[in-house]
Amino acid sequence: RSWFKRTHQHLPQNSVLGERLGDHLVAQRCLPDAPLILIDFDQITHSERRYLEFVAQHKALLCYDSITDTLFAFEDLARPIPQNLSGRTVSVVAVENLTEEVAAAAAWARQTKLDDPSATIGIVVPQLAQHYDKIQRQVAAVLDPQNGSKSTTFDIAAGTSLREQPVWQHVEMLLNAVISHFTAVTCRDLSHSPFFDLDFLKDVAANWPQPLPAHVSLSELTPWLSSTALSEVIARLPAKQTFAEWVDYIQQVLRIAGWPNLSDLASVQYQAVQNIVDTLEGFRGNQQARQITFSQAFNLVNNCLGNTVFAPARPPSDILIMGMLETTGLQFSHLWVCGMDENSFPSRNIANPFLPRRLLKRHGVPRATQADELEFANRMLARWSHSAPSICVSYTHTQEDMLQQLSPLLAQGVNTVEVQTDPVTHPYWVAGVQVLENFVDINGHPHPGGVVNGGTALLYDLAQCPFRAYAKYRLGLSAPVQASDFPNALIRGNLLHDTLFELVRNHSSQTLLSQLSEADIQSYSAQTLAKFPLKFPAEFVAEEIIRITKLIQQWLHIEAAREPFEVLYLEERFNLTLENLTLRIRLDRVDQIEQQWVVIDYKTGKVSLAGVTKSPTVDPQLPAYSLVDERIQGVYFGEVRPQARLVGVADPSAQLAGSTVTPTPHSWSQQRQLWREELEALAQAFAQGYAAVEPQPGACTYCHLRDVCRIDDTSQAKT
Repeated sequence: RSWFKRTHQHLPQNSVLGERLGDHLVAQRCLPDAPLILIDFDQITHSERRYLEFVAQHKALLCYDSITDTLFAFEDLARPIPQNLSGRTVSVVAVENLTEEVAAAAAWARQTKLDDPSATIGIVVPQLAQHYDKIQRQVAAVLDPQNGSKSTTFDIAAGTSLREQPVWQHVEMLLNAVISHFTAVTCRDLSHSPFFDLDFLKDVAANWPQPLPAHVSLSELTPWLSSTALSEVIARLPAKQTFAEWVDYIQQVLRIAGWPNLSDLASVQYQAVQNIVDTLEGFRGNQQARQITFSQAFNLVNNCLGNTVFAPARPPSDILIMGMLETTGLQFSHLWVCGMDENSFPSRNIANPFLPRRLLKRHGVPRATQADELEFANRMLARWSHSAPSICVSYTHTQEDMLQQLSPLLAQGVNTVEVQTDPVTHPYWVAGVQVLENFVDINGHPHPGGVVNGGTALLYDLAQCPFRAYAKYRLGLSAPVQASDFPNALIRGNLLHDTLFELVRNHSSQTLLSQLSEADIQSYSAQTLAKFPLKFPAEFVAEEIIRITKLIQQWLHIEAAREPFEVLYLEERFNLTLENLTLRIRLDRVDQIEQQWVVIDYKTGKVSLAGVTKSPTVDPQLPAYSLVDERIQGVYFGEVRPQARLVGVADPSAQLAGSTVTPTPHSWSQQRQLWREELEALAQAFAQGYAAVEPQPGACTYCHLRDVCRIDDTSQAKT
């Protein structure tokens, strides 16, 4: 209460609270020019009553009741409740849920209109405001499925808030990006928004800049934006200014973004735009001089639009969907009332947690007690009784798995007739048994040959599942790389890999590597982190230098136990020709030991060679490395992890000291020839367009193409 008093004191001189309008009119001694007639007033607020009593002292003031068609004095406003539906015959329909209830009412209205084209029909839905969109769609699906919600076959009262309109929700998305975080998803949604002209964001969304994390401010994205105007207005975002100035800023951003792009707006959204523009223009006259932040101003605008009901104009119709209060004074030939169950009518009185019930009763606050709710329900029944000669009511027979009955108010002196209705389905939905045709289609278009992208990853996918390889490398359905706000396992692996690359590049022999100190490794780690496109917190950098240094030190112990070697190649690309395809393969590292070459591929996780030595191979990375050059006599995975190790497959003469070598059933030359035959078979299948859904065990676990190949539908997934 003290907060209210303080707030009231700080209101501008030209402002008045709507709840205090009556007192304001009394204070200004405003009187109407002619006598007043109050039509169907059931309850009035205290402020209104004080003004009406003031008017009654100086002017004629009468009340009219449409139920009894009588005029009476204002002093007699609190009259006894008129008779309800007693003596009337009412049809009753019981359904399972609100959707079925609205559908049944719409189907009844359609049939009524077919039987009597001159009928005027009212459908009362007490929860219309809460379920406006759902009810509008359901009625349209029954009455006019072809036009849907744009149908003119019915009119609907109430509405939703301006803030809930799509044309403003897209504005919220843009303005939130200005003041908060911008993501690849936001970028994509805005680029495809029908309310903006932001096509230049499509390229940004498709190729989200790799140096950026998952969430950025729009100002950080400025270098990648082709619209300099948008970049400039974002860059000029003030820290604080007045509310009216912020409204100007919002309108400027929207103009640059091409909002509202009216040529693409449907009629309802066009009307919403006009209401929003009028509201924003009204804000510009705000005289508050206090400076606030953009977030505060944006919240004020959103709150105002959220409290503004938007009801799009529709042409008049003989079928009207309305809430409970909208029926006052209206006349119909047929009336259907929903929600007439025992738990909803009369509704349960809910106490206000801030106001004691005894205080409400003392001051006569409307509908403050359950007795008031009963009186209100009886008034509504009386109004409906006099508004239509034919009345049908409906209710849901189940609520939260509990059975419920018709409202007891309709069982008192009312002749109820149970009416059975058939389930209402969408008229375009046709039930029937469809015979599905099955056929095998496992081949796509052949590959013309030549250079193909993918390297050993292509061979791996071919070995794991031919369809996955075809989808990724022929259809371009690779899994998108998700940006990350904080370094994920892939980024941390790249940091370690890049550090090793620089370290070995500058120390390309066993002798030079053995001379590295802990400080040297830390220096290389710090340089890698400094050059990485993502900017990390200082605390993370310090911890990451320690982590990388420890891992590399453990790895260098393995390097020191080996035979003397020279590093010939780092990150070198080689061509591998299989059948008529040429794969570009990049080798992490090639070492020379005397006259032999060995390949080392760094891994930051634990690896297994079971798929390498299996025949046919299902992990063709090392086999492909072995075929790059005849001088390669061994291929190894170097696990740079807390338990570092060197594992691989090699000729006995190229088995590295301290390594674990998995034996093969054939000699090295025979094994390489067998691998070549297996990999050429994979390449030939790919070149022919073979795309069968034949996954290896475990291949489907993390595959992003399950919905495309529908492996789950055919129950062929292997685990």
